[in-house]
Amino acid sequence: MVNLRSFFGAIALSSISAAIPLTADAGEYQSCSHHDDAARKKKCNKAQDKYLAKNKKGTKPYKPSKISPQLAHLDEKDQNPFATDDWYLGTQKVGAKPIDNLLGEVDRAVALIKMSRYIGYLNSNGQKDEAVKLAKVVAPELKALKDLVPTLKQKASNVQSKLPKIIEKNPAIALKAPGIVKNLLADIATITKDLPGAVKAVGPLAKGSI
Repeated sequence: MVNLRSFFGAIALSSISAAIPLTADAGEYQSCSHHDDAARKKKCNKAQDKYLAKNKKGTKPYKPSKISPQLAHLDEKDQNPFATDDWYLGTQKVGAKPIDNLLGEVDRAVALIKMSRYIGYLNSNGQKDEAVKLAKVVAPELKALKDLVPTLKQKASNVQSKLPKIIEKNPAIALKAPGIVKNLLADIATITKDLPGAVKAVGPLAKGSI
């Protein structure tokens, strides 16, 4: 997991759509479509290009079922928004349990924020029924995430303070571990900043779930 992943961007659900919507033009990403300002949209698209080039080689697409079992139908590659260039979210393990455990929790939080952006995209592009179905699942998870964020901050601080001992036990990660932990802290800060907007976007669609 690296920083920039989170720039943004009920019951048994039927398939969200026949296929994940495709980008209109090469280099124009759905996750950047919310920008009205042309310069900001261009900057967002360039950042997504850079992010994809850096992350797709060393990570695997995040599975929506890790957000909720009710999203398991989106785990298939042709249904998973996190497997597309538009909404890619990669996950990895480094081989040290304390770091990998934290990675898993932060990955899920980032996925919730990004899924909220995706829901907003669907809603604004004529797929309101699918957006509502997803919102009913995601809204309660966002509410729970609000209470979890302080715990994530504490866990990240603990891992950072214990990093020398973690590296001592896992010398193979000595070069990459500090950067990964630094990016985890940055991601948690971004989650904290983006969470209110995610709740605001998804809440009305969920019809009272929040």
